[in-house]
Amino acid sequence: MKTVLILMFFLTLQSLAQVVDTSKFTNPSLDEGQCHAIADTKVYLKDINAGTIAPATITDIGLDKISSIANSSEESYFFCKLKCQLNNKIHFVWNTQKDKNENFKNMQGFVCLGLEIANVQATPTLVITTTIANPFEAVNSKSMDLRNYLKHINYKISESIQSKYLTSFFESINVVAKSYSQSGHPELIKAAETLYQFKSTDLSDKNSPLKLRISELAAQNWTKNIPYTESLKNENLVDRFLIDNARFIEFLVAL
Repeated sequence: MKTVLILMFFLTLQSLAQVVDTSKFTNPSLDEGQCHAIADTKVYLKDINAGTIAPATITDIGLDKISSIANSSEESYFFCKLKCQLNNKIHFVWNTQKDKNENFKNMQGFVCLGLEIANVQATPTLVITTTIANPFEAVNSKSMDLRNYLKHINYKISESIQSKYLTSFFESINVVAKSYSQSGHPELIKAAETLYQFKSTDLSDKNSPLKLRISELAAQNWTKNIPYTESLKNENLVDRFLIDNARFIEFLVAL
């Protein structure tokens, strides 16, 4: 009888372990070129400055990265570790983020890139609230730490998936340019004409209008401060479209 009870006890523990296993949500499989943030790796700059973070972690993040930023009365920095599948190998990259200090007590504040808290179906009969790591495409990311790492390893989009990115890009041109051309607004119509021209661009030509615009935006870290009063100017409409849809072009094999 004692043996039976012990066996039942261990079977119960095993069942509970299966119920609370959230690894499939926090550590999803990655396709080539994808990344996800690793849950529970968040490190606050204020804790680094306070000397409460292990030296090995500080070295891993990078002293140069840490020394180049500072918290303010409005915003604070933190770091999250990313796991990426690049060139068919696993890579790890520390990503720098910041948020408003008022969000410290907000469940949606100071969240690592791609992580979210959500209700999930853990088993056929159990719904739990847990952290979910959402994979994202490295070459389309706004993270400058990640983009700099891709350049550091000379990453290029695999030719086997390059067509996927280009197809999505050209489909976006069709949708946006069609909308602009039907607007009746002269600046939007000019932007539509420019976007349509991009569809016939030779991406290996470094002097093509598209490649030149990509190079300029990349040099600006894919940011452009566009005043509201100039948001409908032709060149700003085109640049906004490229910032939102063309960051991957930096890493095409053809370039």
